[in-house]
Amino acid sequence: MNRYKYKSIDLYVDYKDMRDQSLLRYKNNWNINTPISSKLTKIQTETAFDGSSINLLFNQEKDSAIYNFDYYFNILFEKI
Repeated sequence: MNRYKYKSIDLYVDYKDMRDQSLLRYKNNWNINTPISSKLTKIQTETAFDGSSINLLFNQEKDSAIYNFDYYFNILFEKI
């Protein structure tokens, strides 16, 4: 892993209205078929000084009382 370093992350979030479906609150699902059009642009990352960990921070844009979401992400690395 020392030949690569973190470059960026693409996070996709597809909101599901729980009023229209029988979905559980706070039950968010990993879904590789999450649409590319649902890519979030308002995210923040925090990387440890030695590159050993990365924290991703984002705010859920829709009310969690009536929406849950499917999500998917791509982590991109570059060769050193």
